[in-house]
Amino acid sequence: MGRSTQVDNRVVTVAPHSVEAEEAVLGSIMIDPERLGAVRRRLSAPDFFIVKNGWVYEAILALDEKRMPIDFVTVSREMEARGQLEEIGGPAFLAHLSNDVPTAVHAEGYARIVKQLAVRRSMLAAISGAAQGAYDESNDVLAAMGDAIHGLRSLRNAAAAQLSDEKIYLTVQDLLGTEWPETIWIVPGFMPAGLGFVGGKQKAGKSWLLMQIACAVGSGGRVFNLKVERGPVLYLALEDSERRLSNRARKQQWPGDLDCDFVTFKTFEQEIGDLAAGGAERIGQMVEQRGYRLVVVDTFSKSIGMYMKSGEQNDASAVTKALATLQSVAISQNCAIAFVDHHGKAVKHDGGDPVNDVIGSVAKGGVADWMWGLYRERGKLGATLTIVGRDIDGDQMLSLSFDKEFGCWQYEGDGSNVTMTNRRQEILDAVKTMKRAMLQTIADMVHQPKGHTHDRLQELVHGGLVRRIEEGSNIFYELQDADEEA
Repeated sequence: MGRSTQVDNRVVTVAPHSVEAEEAVLGSIMIDPERLGAVRRRLSAPDFFIVKNGWVYEAILALDEKRMPIDFVTVSREMEARGQLEEIGGPAFLAHLSNDVPTAVHAEGYARIVKQLAVRRSMLAAISGAAQGAYDESNDVLAAMGDAIHGLRSLRNAAAAQLSDEKIYLTVQDLLGTEWPETIWIVPGFMPAGLGFVGGKQKAGKSWLLMQIACAVGSGGRVFNLKVERGPVLYLALEDSERRLSNRARKQQWPGDLDCDFVTFKTFEQEIGDLAAGGAERIGQMVEQRGYRLVVVDTFSKSIGMYMKSGEQNDASAVTKALATLQSVAISQNCAIAFVDHHGKAVKHDGGDPVNDVIGSVAKGGVADWMWGLYRERGKLGATLTIVGRDIDGDQMLSLSFDKEFGCWQYEGDGSNVTMTNRRQEILDAVKTMKRAMLQTIADMVHQPKGHTHDRLQELVHGGLVRRIEEGSNIFYELQDADEEA
């Protein structure tokens, strides 16, 4: 029979082998300190159910960090320095730990037992909390269910690495000697599986573009003249009514049997909720069940931003936490999760940096696997789509034009030359206006990043259009024909 003790107002029976395993782990380390490395990978001090055993383990870890030997004498002194030696039963208890273990060979096996029992206790606590949430009729049942699922899943993920026999690191031999799978592309070369953003000014046509891509993926059609693989699509249309979605689908001539599911804002609030507070897990379950190849979240502000406290959209840690689960879902399920988001008011219309131009924290760009920026001047049909990403070959710039009759974007080819010319012309106009100016002043005037402005100025200098003048430690730029104009 095991002995009983009280944990969080619950009576828990502790099996004899639990106590024996904890003492065997500690005794094994004191006999052979080399075993600490394997044990440390699996156990932390809170995993010990018996408090005094946890104290001894903490003392052992402290000695190891001080690069001191670990034996009966050093552990006794460390425990005495901590004021805990007498409370654990004095030196006699430490001697008992060392003497009652015949060999240290099985230290990692004992550690596994201790960890398994610790995880079981945590699981019981999580289940107990879920039961309390289920009985509490004042809370939202879906939110309570989401919290329970999130808690158990987090517990499982935290315990998996410590209980698994598989190593948790990769060697160089692993990296070079393994045939890794090829990148999964939803839009070949432009949209890989993973989490990303499609940013642009309001009314730039972002939703039209995503609906067009959703139609292509759901039917196995084409995007930018590229054939895409067919697969189910989930579209969270959080800013559009059913009537508007119907009108857009009709205008783009969607087939009636297209494999695409829509969720509007009312249903989203009731069934999914804040993606940073359990909603991401529910999206993950939907992706797993239906095998969605593309998930469109239109928009970030309605799915996550509106639930954040003031200033959190500019908080890198808050944004990262909000997006991490969805990114994991996208990568594990080989699908693309595309957030529609907005560019800041100061962003130029003829191309820029999709990472820095999106509203809010740059953490969005840090978490995202790919970023699209749609740059379009209000009232004009032409636009530039700038694409960057971890698996994307360099920065891509596409020239698009909007077909108002069908509500579709037409691919017009490479847009980098047009955009580069426009940006250089802006710099030339700025230099002409200011007569003579330094780099930072020019960059501020044209609203371009300082690095990009520097590169384009050098191109203009080499092209004989701008003169570079050094005066002491300062560098000025002026038009090459400035003297003639004067």
